[in-house]
Amino acid sequence: MKIINNPKKKPKHLNNCTTQVQIIDKLLNGTGYNKYRIPAENGVDVGIEFWIQAITEINEITNDFEMDIYINEMWLDPSLNFEHMSPCKQNLTLSHQVLEKLWSPNSCFINSKVAQIHNSPFQNIFLMLYPNGTLWVNYRVRIKGPCAMDL
Repeated sequence: MKIINNPKKKPKHLNNCTTQVQIIDKLLNGTGYNKYRIPAENGVDVGIEFWIQAITEINEITNDFEMDIYINEMWLDPSLNFEHMSPCKQNLTLSHQVLEKLWSPNSCFINSKVAQIHNSPFQNIFLMLYPNGTLWVNYRVRIKGPCAMDL
């Protein structure tokens, strides 16, 4: 009998690699990472894009609107670089709980009445960390804002 696939035996390229859990533990617990410190002395360039999923309400009485949007934010945090750790995966997909432990930009919608991340049944946040320390965060957000109408 010939065994084709032995689940206990790792492929050769994974023998000496560092797992996602080990990488996050080393980055956040072993290096003195501080989420309150801006990643670069001269500021951080943050790429932001958003697209509208749906305009769910326009109210002529209160002069406001409500919409669901997706927001992408991308920035480089050099202290999260893990290229030197021989990662098992090229990019790390992380939960929203990890985002709470990281520095993130304070993006806002000026004059918005309400802005909240969807919770259905958990926060709609996608977080990916690239080996060079680039973070990509995607949120699904509901926004209520003013809409002056001249009817």
